[in-house]
Amino acid sequence: MGMTSVLTPIATEQGSAAAPLLNRPLVVVCAVNFTAMLAFYLLLTVVPSHAAASGLGSVGAGVTAGAMMLAAVAAELAAPQLIGRYGYRATLAGGLVFLGGPALALPVVTGLPELTGISVVRGVGFGLVVVAVGGLAATVVPASRRGEGLALLGVSSNLPAVVGLPLGVVLTDGIGFSGVFAVGAVAALAGAMIALAAPSLRVEQAWSTPLGPVLRLSQLRRSAVVFLVIAAGSSLLGSFLPTAATSLDPETIAAALLLFTGTATVARWYTGRLADRVGATRLIAPGVVTSAVGMAGLVWLANPVALTIAAAVFGLGFGAAQAATSTAMFQAAMRNQYAAVSAVWNIAYDLGLGLGPVAFGLVATYTGYPAGFAGCAALLLLTLIMCRRPAAGPTS
Repeated sequence: MGMTSVLTPIATEQGSAAAPLLNRPLVVVCAVNFTAMLAFYLLLTVVPSHAAASGLGSVGAGVTAGAMMLAAVAAELAAPQLIGRYGYRATLAGGLVFLGGPALALPVVTGLPELTGISVVRGVGFGLVVVAVGGLAATVVPASRRGEGLALLGVSSNLPAVVGLPLGVVLTDGIGFSGVFAVGAVAALAGAMIALAAPSLRVEQAWSTPLGPVLRLSQLRRSAVVFLVIAAGSSLLGSFLPTAATSLDPETIAAALLLFTGTATVARWYTGRLADRVGATRLIAPGVVTSAVGMAGLVWLANPVALTIAAAVFGLGFGAAQAATSTAMFQAAMRNQYAAVSAVWNIAYDLGLGLGPVAFGLVATYTGYPAGFAGCAALLLLTLIMCRRPAAGPTS
């Protein structure tokens, strides 16, 4: 029950080198993405803190956070079919309503089943949004500037992370949990209104599952696996750096994490632009090597200078890998597969973020943190065997 692809003037611009990058649809997509990510990061630590403060302890905090990400992955699996049936505009708007609307009920909910249910609904909304913004951005940018366009979308994702995480903590101290929940809800619902200006493109979805056809593309599979491992490595900085570097003051840890997110944002933008000139696939390996060097530098946990430099270097590699893998995956696919490609990339990201801390925690229990970081660096280097350049594939 496939749907015919709706081609608009935007789609025909893709092959034109003279087509402007900042067309109206891309601006709308980036604005929607920014509001969605702001709502996500504002509440990322606040909802688990609310669960713990409600008497549910660390178990409640962990369950609510885990339920949201598991629901996001499930929604990412289903998102391409929903986009094929209802179009990008409806999927974006609906996802943002799911992400923000339930947050309004959080102040009056304290039971674990209720909080978990709200987290699941919000996770579904988040999963729908991230797949839709990725697929639509790849569709509306000119093919000759796709790397730069996706990098711009990436910046609109990274900046809310830099701002939203600390802002959520600060606002909680100032206006309490209820106030932060309201701010997060307003941000998401404002994004839903902006989404109404997005193109309502549909893509052909003739297959029974969204992942089957695109996963048969070898370049897409390799890029997804490489990025999953690098994403897993990125999760270790936020999850374990404060615990592992106990001899350092909190200001040093905060500076290292800020450098990590800052350099990742810059590298993602620059690599996206460079990918349009030299090709995305050849930039994946440098991203892997840079990430591995940064991860290896984390073995010097007691040295504040080495730690901050290592975090910054890893950020450069991670940002480069974000841009290179996503651009390479879209270049390997056809236009009617962009939603599915976006789903695969985001699933790899979320699985890496979820599996990384679990695996590292188990390993570090026996090896210690420095050896664990060294082992992760070695694992990153092993992914280089998947970075060989394929034959040229579809670019539009």
